[in-house]
Amino acid sequence: MTDDLLQYAQDPSGVGGLRGPELLAMATPVPPIDPRTKPSRSRPNRGRKRRYIGPLLAEPPWDILKATGYPIPPDLTPLPIVPPMWRRGPRYQEWRVQVHNMWGTTCHLCGHVEAHTADHLVPLSTWGNQPYDPRLSRPAHGIEGCPTCHVKCNSSRGNRALAIQIANYRPAIEL
Repeated sequence: MTDDLLQYAQDPSGVGGLRGPELLAMATPVPPIDPRTKPSRSRPNRGRKRRYIGPLLAEPPWDILKATGYPIPPDLTPLPIVPPMWRRGPRYQEWRVQVHNMWGTTCHLCGHVEAHTADHLVPLSTWGNQPYDPRLSRPAHGIEGCPTCHVKCNSSRGNRALAIQIANYRPAIEL
């Protein structure tokens, strides 16, 4: 301890010669917080956690797209921005219907029918500004799971880039 602190600690008359009422008079009072005037917390996303969506790419990742083995058209143009909420709104609903109209309801991961979710061939964590194009997606079983093999195919795949490379994906998320 320094000499000043030691002197205050050993001083029997109080802190620096001051006692209780004198110390209270020197203290600055803190006003109580009125709950009616208390500023509210800013919650722009209404408490929902924002998912990470990948980088903005100037052109499609052709090396990943060609490695899928699926026919990919050469006329793809990425979106000018990364959508803040890719899975919300009318564009998403329209895209999902287009995927099922184009490819049917057979899951491209397990091959069973009744797939109600659309799965990106290139994950959004790899290519965040990919267009709402049904040619870049295929039907898959989502959180409801496959009624035949009881696997949540899209969840089991995770953000691994290619469905064709993970034909025997493990561990499977089962119902």
